[in-house]
Amino acid sequence: MSFYTNNDIICIPIPLKNNGVETATNIKVTITIPSGLVFNSINLPIGTWNGVDEWQISTLDSGISTQAILCVKVTDTMLLPATVTWIVTADNIDPNALNNQSEYVINGCKDIVKCASGSMRGYDTPTDAANDTSLPVGAMYYLTGNVPGTIKNMVMIKK
Repeated sequence: MSFYTNNDIICIPIPLKNNGVETATNIKVTITIPSGLVFNSINLPIGTWNGVDEWQISTLDSGISTQAILCVKVTDTMLLPATVTWIVTADNIDPNALNNQSEYVINGCKDIVKCASGSMRGYDTPTDAANDTSLPVGAMYYLTGNVPGTIKNMVMIKK
């Protein structure tokens, strides 16, 4: 298991679907990249990139889906986890504006499948975590540092 480090490139899917009953026009997907990450590149199946923060599409027919791939570079691992967000607007009246925004959380772990979900458990030493059979391999935990000479508040991964 490894974690992202400075200069690593992370590619994020930016899905888009027209759930409306008519063709959407003048679609803008405004993307916010947080501190600790910078824009690297974007792969657009349709439309154009404004060079700063916006994917622009002239039209998208009803029921049609597409997906851009945004790649960002890690500049400060201390700021992970980080959340990339995007908001979709169009000229059409949207009866359900609640589905026009989304996000992608980069939690710092390169292998998302192995990163445990839910709250992390605290252990006095790595040995305590290793001996806990209910903690699955790949789960994240932290060291409380309650035993003299141990590191405190460090996130670890069970192997």
